[in-house]
Amino acid sequence: MPASLNSEIEKSLLASTGDELLVSGETRMTGAEVLKQVERLSLMLESNGCQQGEMLALRANSSLEFILALLACIKNELIVAPLSSELSASGYQEAITRLSPQIEWDLIEKDSVVRTGLAGSHSELENICPKGGFVRFSSGTTSESKGVLISSGRALERIRATSECFALSRGEVICSLMDLPYHFIASVLSFILSGVKLVVPSANSFSSIVTELEREEVNILYGAPFHYQCLVEFGRPLNFLRSAVSTSASLRPEVAEKFHSTFGFPLFQSLGIIEVGLSVYGPAGGSSLGEAAPGYELKLFEEEENKGLLGIRGPGGFDAYLSPFMPAQKVLRDGWFVSGDVVELDSEVSLIGRASSAINVAGHKVYPEAIEEFLLSYSEIQDCRVRGAVHEISGQCLVADLVYQGEIDFEEFCLNLRRECRKTLGRLSTPFEFNSVAEIPKTLTGKTSRSLSQDVQFEQSMNAHESNLSQSPEETRSVASRPAR
Repeated sequence: MPASLNSEIEKSLLASTGDELLVSGETRMTGAEVLKQVERLSLMLESNGCQQGEMLALRANSSLEFILALLACIKNELIVAPLSSELSASGYQEAITRLSPQIEWDLIEKDSVVRTGLAGSHSELENICPKGGFVRFSSGTTSESKGVLISSGRALERIRATSECFALSRGEVICSLMDLPYHFIASVLSFILSGVKLVVPSANSFSSIVTELEREEVNILYGAPFHYQCLVEFGRPLNFLRSAVSTSASLRPEVAEKFHSTFGFPLFQSLGIIEVGLSVYGPAGGSSLGEAAPGYELKLFEEEENKGLLGIRGPGGFDAYLSPFMPAQKVLRDGWFVSGDVVELDSEVSLIGRASSAINVAGHKVYPEAIEEFLLSYSEIQDCRVRGAVHEISGQCLVADLVYQGEIDFEEFCLNLRRECRKTLGRLSTPFEFNSVAEIPKTLTGKTSRSLSQDVQFEQSMNAHESNLSQSPEETRSVASRPAR
C-alpha cells in the first residue's frame, strides 16, 4: 500500500519527538508536542461531525495555529481550503460562495468550527480525493476558473519534489516570511516532512524579524522579493544564513546582486505555479528564472520567434479546477500544463511576460514586465507599472506609472528616460507617456495588479493621494512597497 500524506507526516514527527520543530516568538514546539496538539484538534473536528472527504474552509493568518489546524485536517482526511486573513470581507464571501464548503473553521475571530448548511455535495470529488486533499482558491487558466484541487496523494509527490529541490535535511533551521495559507503545499509541508525547524516570525517590524532570525540562527530563508529588498537595505549580516530563496514575484537584478555581495552567496529564486508546484529553480539573475527543478520537464507551446508559452510536466500536478468543475485531463495538453507565462527556453527559462498582460502596439505584442524591469534599474524609480491605453493610430500605446523619488524635475527626468528607453528597448517598447503616482496597485501576493477593475479604482484614488506627493522618500517607500504578508 502506498504511503499516505498523513502517515509520512506522523513518521517525520515521531522521528523528531524531542527536537524543536515549530517556533514563533516565545512558543516552541517539539515533534511530540505537535503530535499531541494535532491529535487534540483531530478529535475536536470529529466531535463537530467533520467526516472524511468533506470540504473545510480554514480562515487563518501566518501562525503556528494555522499549521496545527492544517495537520489536523490532513489527519482527518478532509479537503481543506486555506483562506488568508488578507482576504477582504467580500473576497472571503466570494470564496465561500464559489467553494461551497460543508464546514468553516475561523481561527482569527471565532476559533470555532461550524457547518455552513451550503448545498454543495462535491460528489465528483469522492474518487479524486479518497484520502482528502487541498483547494487553493485562485484563478486557473481563465479568470472564470476558481479553486485548484490537489489530492493528498498528488500533494505528497509535490512535497517530496520540493524537499529534493531545496536539499533540506534534519537539524537545519528555516524561516518562512510568506503568507502561510498561500504557501503550504510546496513549502510548509515539505519543511515538516524534512524534519527541519520552521520559524514563523511573530513580529511585524523588519528589525524585529531580523532579531528573530539571529536568535534562532536561521540557515535558510524563504521569502518574496520585497523581503530581500528590505534585508539588503537593512544591511545587517546574518552569520548563520547559508541559503535564501525568493518566490511569488520577479526579483530585481540589483537586489540579487546586492544580496550576493552582502551575504557572500547567491540568492536563488523559484517559479511556483499552483497547478504544478515548484517547477523552475536557480540562481537569481536578470530575467532568468533558472532551470527545470528535479523531476520536472519544460517545453515551449505556441512558439514564435524563440518565445512561447511555458509548458510543464512533472510530479504533483493538480487534479481539477473546482468552480466550474473541470478535471485536469481536459486542461492538460498531452500531459503538459501550459501556463500563461511567455518565456524563452534554452538551458534556462527567461521570463518575457504574461500572455494575458501583452499590449498590442501597432500589431506587435509588447510585454510590460520587460519594460518595468528596465525602468526599475533607475534608482530614482521606486516602483512602476506599464499599462496599455487607447491610441487612435497604433491602436494601443504604452503608459508608464512611476513612483518617482529623484531630485531633478520629473519632466526633465522623463525626457532623458524616454531617450534611454528608445536606445535600449526600441521604439515600440518606449512608453508614450510617463505619469508620477503615489503608489502602484498590488495583488495580495505583492505582484503588480493589472486588472481593469483595480486600475479604475486606483486611478479614482489618485486625487486623494495628490496631497501626499510631497511626503519624504522614507514615507513614500512605506506606501509603495507594502509586503505581501
